[in-house]
Amino acid sequence: QIYGIYHKIVNVCLRLADHHLKNYFSSNLIRSLRTAARTLADATSLLVEHLGVFEFRGGGSRTESNPESIPDNSYARSVLLQHAWLWEYCGHFARSFAADGLWRDRGHTCGADLVGLFREVNASCVGVREACFGKSSKVPKTTCSVRASSHGQVSLDSLSGLVILPHDFERIEASVLQKKGCHEAIGAARAILNRKTQIKRDARQVLVAACVCYGHAIDSYVFLAERREEGENCVDSAKKNESDDSVDGLKKNILSMSTGGNGAAPVVAAPLLRQRLGDACNEIGQILLSESRGVLLPQFSPPNDIRLMMANSGKSIFGMSHVSAIMLASAQFWFLDGLARFTEGKDLRNLALLRCNLCQCCKIRANTNVILPGSSEDPSSLGKKKSNSESYLQEAVDHLVAAHDAMGQRDADPVTWDMVSEELAATLLVLGVRRRQSTLSSSSPEPLILQAMRLTPGAEKAIVEPMERSCAIYESLGTPKASHQAAAAHYQLALYFSKVWTCQRDEARTREKLAAAFEHYGAAHRYFFRHVRGNEATFVVLSLDFSNLYSAVSGEEECLSKALQCCLDTRAAFSFPALPDNAMAPALSATMEQIATLSESIEARVSKLLLSLVKIEKGKKSNLKAAATGPKSLLPSDKYTNMYRKVLGYKMMSRNKQSNEQDEGNRWEDPSSPTFPIFELLETLSEGLA
Repeated sequence: QIYGIYHKIVNVCLRLADHHLKNYFSSNLIRSLRTAARTLADATSLLVEHLGVFEFRGGGSRTESNPESIPDNSYARSVLLQHAWLWEYCGHFARSFAADGLWRDRGHTCGADLVGLFREVNASCVGVREACFGKSSKVPKTTCSVRASSHGQVSLDSLSGLVILPHDFERIEASVLQKKGCHEAIGAARAILNRKTQIKRDARQVLVAACVCYGHAIDSYVFLAERREEGENCVDSAKKNESDDSVDGLKKNILSMSTGGNGAAPVVAAPLLRQRLGDACNEIGQILLSESRGVLLPQFSPPNDIRLMMANSGKSIFGMSHVSAIMLASAQFWFLDGLARFTEGKDLRNLALLRCNLCQCCKIRANTNVILPGSSEDPSSLGKKKSNSESYLQEAVDHLVAAHDAMGQRDADPVTWDMVSEELAATLLVLGVRRRQSTLSSSSPEPLILQAMRLTPGAEKAIVEPMERSCAIYESLGTPKASHQAAAAHYQLALYFSKVWTCQRDEARTREKLAAAFEHYGAAHRYFFRHVRGNEATFVVLSLDFSNLYSAVSGEEECLSKALQCCLDTRAAFSFPALPDNAMAPALSATMEQIATLSESIEARVSKLLLSLVKIEKGKKSNLKAAATGPKSLLPSDKYTNMYRKVLGYKMMSRNKQSNEQDEGNRWEDPSSPTFPIFELLETLSEGLA
């Protein structure tokens, strides 16, 4: 009878907790959870010390002489279910507090109140765990405890969120830091996190506490599922003391542990709780990922004590890049832990989102000079030609491909599928460009032709295939943004083929590479020609490269005229629409400065091409005059000569303006109509070429 009273008190307290959680009654909620934990501890003590029936064994059974008797393990199941229910509400409270600012405004509570409550509940439930799992607190084999996966670095007494696994720690020491500096970098990372505003600090610590709470609840459900006798349903456990007013959330978690009929495979325990645990892990990982980026920004200023520690370290034992490595390794731990939970619960959408976050971790690694821990493969074993950044980008691609494989097909979730596809295409494009830059480096002392001649078919495929896959994915998406990125992918492919077409060993392959270069340049040029606004600088640079390819193929009039046409097509980039006076923002000014510089390159390129065409034109005239055949009307016109005279006139005008207006030659004169002087020249030359 006493145990029955305890049991009902716990149920009532947890029902009240559900009500208080919905109405921001923080004081009442804390009191209800605290009372439930203490009463559950008293009930466990009663069963263990006084009745001696708290064991997971089939001790008693119903008989005709004693129809009210129940198996001994029903008491243990009842207590463990309430234990799971208690920790579940603690986790809900923590996640709600971290996501909803009304807990501060209406509930008048803070993160320290929640952490204190969870520690008190944990202290009260020690006896329950010892009675259920044994004095060694043996958890199920398939534990979801963050404490276990973090090797004890995460607990209610350690809520910073920084987790450096043993193999990560060894790799950090071996790659970027001395042994002394590694510990100091971890301390600096913890100090930076602790100096955040109280709201950010409370949110992070409470989310870590939520993961601990959900882990306790899931482990209890899993333990019950493992100990359930064949054919027995957990809903029937403690039937004598279980009232008819069970909570819906508890029913869902219990029902998820029941087995299917006819020997069907057991269902994963507590899938909803696993999803919530995965969400909390994802949120913690995003916080740490953001902090790892923030400490690398130029405007970031470390606290004074950390700056002093770095200044006194002599040989710079650690820096902000090392602190970022610590935070990034911790973020990856939380993402991987959340990924495991979503995989267990078969939550395909969140699983794909976690893969995208892991992809971001790999991209940060690829863009930093610090060798970060946690890669699936030792970079030293990848060969000398494959850099660490390429291996990290390949790992990012593998994560995104795994996300697509998990979803199976686009119809499962079109929005998520397209988001993963866009991220995959961007990563493949970066990977291909990075491989091209490392293989054909303009900064290398070796001539480019020697680098290109050493390209093996495998190395060339490793460069071209990612960019072609990226281009195909962008074109399949069909969105305006994807079309822009597809044009960028075409441009990068064109740059590669324009470098290697002159280095082929036979004519067939030379023609193949040259045709590919023209094809990709043409696709990119067509897009940016139709979408000049906002892409002025890109279009001008692309047109200059396209012009250079035409003139490199042949010095004949046909190729040179096409090269000239590419330059003349850029005239739209030097004429901006009418703008109000207040539209001359700093961003627009920076664009104008860039366009002014490019206008000089266009002027020089047009002048050089016209000079070559004038020579060809004069050569034709002299040949015809020497032959003295045909009427004079068949002599070639002075088209290019007249165009070249206009260019010379433009140059003289620009020099006079620079001398009179103190270097104001290539700048816009009227803010209401910001048109560069070269626009009129290109417009005039286009009319003359037509």
